[in-house]
Amino acid sequence: MKKLLKKGNALMLVWTIQSLQVWEKLQQDGFIYGPGPDLINRVTESWQWQTAYQWIAEQMERGIGKRPKPNISPLWAWFQWRDVTHRKPDLRSSGHLAPGTKGVRLACEIPDDQMLLSDFLLWHHALNYGYLSLSQAEEEAFEAELAADGLTYMPLGPLSDPVFHQRILESWQRIFDLDGVGHPDWLGNQTRDEKAIQASFWQLSLDQIREVTLFTSR
Repeated sequence: MKKLLKKGNALMLVWTIQSLQVWEKLQQDGFIYGPGPDLINRVTESWQWQTAYQWIAEQMERGIGKRPKPNISPLWAWFQWRDVTHRKPDLRSSGHLAPGTKGVRLACEIPDDQMLLSDFLLWHHALNYGYLSLSQAEEEAFEAELAADGLTYMPLGPLSDPVFHQRILESWQRIFDLDGVGHPDWLGNQTRDEKAIQASFWQLSLDQIREVTLFTSR
C-alpha cells in the first residue's frame, strides 16, 4: 500500500475488532454505525471516559464531517496495532475483547478522509482527563498553575474553572500529531513508525471488508 501523504479519498487499510454479533449485523444490514449513547454510557461508566468520547466525536465532526445518524459514537480500528512492522492486531494477544468472547478481526479499506487517526497511547490522557504534557517540566508547570489557583483534579467531575478545563481539552489535540516526538524521558517520545495508531470513523459498509478472521478472545 502506498504511503498516504495527505487526505483525498485514498483508501486506507485498517483492522477493526468486533464481536460476532456485530459482524452478523453488518452482514445482515450491509453497514454498521458506532454504538448509541445508552451503550456508551454503560460501557464508559466514568465521567472521564464520557468526556473523552464526547470530545473525540466533536473532533471527528470537525475533521471528517457530521455524524450520518444522530447520537452515534465512533467506530474504532487499528492503523498500527503496535508499530509500523506490527500493523495487524495479533489475535494471540489478550485484551481485544472480554475473555472468552467470540469475535472477528475485519480488514477494511476505507477512504482516508472518512477516518481520524490518533496516537493510542496518548489517547489515555483524554480517557483519564489529564493534561497532555510532552515533558516533566511542562507537567509540573501546569500543576503548579492549578495549585496557585487553589484547583485540583476532582474525582466527581471536570475542573470548575472553564479556562483550565479548556486548556486540558486543547492539550489533547496532541494525539493527532503523529509525527511529533516528545521528550526522550517522557510519554509520547515515539516516532510515527514506533507508535500504536488508532482510527476512528462513523460507519462501516460490508463492501469495505477485505478479510474476515474469526477468533475467541483471550
